Amino acid sequence: MQTQTAQTDSKSGNTIISDSTSTARKTVALGSETIRNTSVQNVPLERLNTDLHRIIEQKLTQRVFTESMDLQITPPNLGKVNLELIKTGMAISINVITETDSSRESISRNLQSLVGTLRNEGYNPVQVNIKSEHKNDLMQDNQQKQPNYKDQQEQKKDDSQEFEKILRGEENV
Repeated sequence: MQTQTAQTDSKSGNTIISDSTSTARKTVALGSETIRNTSVQNVPLERLNTDLHRIIEQKLTQRVFTESMDLQITPPNLGKVNLELIKTGMAISINVITETDSSRESISRNLQSLVGTLRNEGYNPVQVNIKSEHKNDLMQDNQQKQPNYKDQQEQKKDDSQEFEKILRGEENV
C-alpha cells in the first residue's frame, strides 16, 4: 500500500509530495520538479553516465527539473558522491561533490563522454562542476604529517638540551 501526503511550503508556495514507500522527496512548482533521493545508491563508475543519461531521457518532456542524489561509487575507494542534475530548457548542469581528489578526477574523466553525448543530442550548454570535500585526503595527509611533527618536536627538544649543556660547559663542541 502506498501512502502519499501533500503539504504546501509556506515560504515558496511549492507543494511537497511525500511517498511513504519511497525515500524520494518531490517539490512541484510552476512546471518544474525537484527530486531529492535521500537513500545512498551503489553505482559502479562505469554505469554512472548511463544512469544519468537515462534520468535525462525520462524527463525529456519536462522543461525544468532538478534531481539530487547521494551515490556510493564503486570501486569502494571512490567513496560517496553527492550529485545534482539540473535541466532548464536545453541547458544541463551537473554538480558533483566528491569525498576525495582521486574520485573527483575519476568521475571528471568519466563524465566527459556524457557531456559529448548530451551536446550531440542538442543540449547546450552542458556544464559539469566537480568539487572535492577532501575528507579522506586531509585525514591521510594529517596522519602522515603527525609522526613527522612529533619527530621534529623531539629533535628540537634534543637540540635545545644539547645547546644548554654546551652553554654550561658540560659538553665539548
